[in-house]
This record gives sequence, C-alpha cells and structure tokens, in this order.
Amino acid sequence: RNAPVGEEALLEIFWPGDEERSRASLRTALSYLRKLLAPDSPVDPFERQAAGICLGKGVQVWFDHREFETLVS
Repeated sequence: RNAPVGEEALLEIFWPGDEERSRASLRTALSYLRKLLAPDSPVDPFERQAAGICLGKGVQVWFDHREFETLVS
C-alpha cells in the first residue's frame, strides 16, 4: 500500500517463466482488478510509477492484519 511493487517482482511471484505470457497475464489481472475496485470510476485505481505499480490514494483498503495489530497495541 505504501510503496510501489516492481512489475518484475509481480511477474516472478505470480507468473514465473515466459516473460511475454507473464506480462499478458499481469495486464489481464490488472484489468480484472480495475473492474472490481472501481467499476464506474474513470480514475484508474492503480498508479504506475518508475518503481512499479501501487494502489492509488483514492482506493479505500482495509487490512485485517493492520487492524488486528492496532487493536492489540
């Protein structure tokens, strides 16, 4: 959430192997996620930066792990 993730890292984690097929899979996944996160919004929920891809600031995300740590402390 707080820092971009490099495309190469995403490709290696989720689709190791053929780079061309991996990039196509990443594009498909991002397209699908855009429809889920912001179906009627003209604003892309992802920001592409030189360092990689991250969620846009306008995307509201709830992390149960972060909430748990906050409640415990």
